[in-house]
Amino acid sequence: MGTKTPIKLRDIIKSLEKTYCGTIAPEFMNMTNRNETNFLREKFELEWPAYNPSKNTKMRIYDHVAWPVLFEEFLQNKFTTAKRFGLEGLEGIITGMKAVIRRSAELGVKSFNIGMAHRGRLNVLANVLKKPISQILSEFQGNYVQENHMTSGDVKYHLGTDVNRVYKDGLKVDIVIYFIILLIRVFCLILHIWNVLTLLFKGLLIQIR
Repeated sequence: MGTKTPIKLRDIIKSLEKTYCGTIAPEFMNMTNRNETNFLREKFELEWPAYNPSKNTKMRIYDHVAWPVLFEEFLQNKFTTAKRFGLEGLEGIITGMKAVIRRSAELGVKSFNIGMAHRGRLNVLANVLKKPISQILSEFQGNYVQENHMTSGDVKYHLGTDVNRVYKDGLKVDIVIYFIILLIRVFCLILHIWNVLTLLFKGLLIQIR
């Protein structure tokens, strides 16, 4: 339980019940990497029970979750017959991405190069990168220049954008979601290689795993 002092059994049970029997149920034991599993277990069992965010923090998290939900509901109601790759059930990823990007900027990260599949792509573009909703909806209805995109099929889910995010305290970070121009697994592999080479040229990569 993260302490070397004796602890009563009922306190252990109470702590574990708060972790695993509350309104949020973590699920990670199916992961094959034992180090990653133990990392998450420590986070949930040692830090999560003591997590007590302020009212402002709760409202900010709620806002980050509410917008993705409303966005998905709008698309469902507006484009009832269109093929969609929505984010239903995974809206929390928007809050997670925002937190990761913000914290990374605080630690000195200057840019994010993101390659992602179709599902949830429009929501990430709208609520993480703040791509104009009017432009997203226009492209969703097929108003894009075909010859500018080396792709076919559901082009609206292949599109990307880039933004220079400037936070209120002056922190800056460049965020890019790249256009999908190949099979997603091949595309993400190429993007990964590109990121590694970029770090090598900048002298920022210490170790390649």
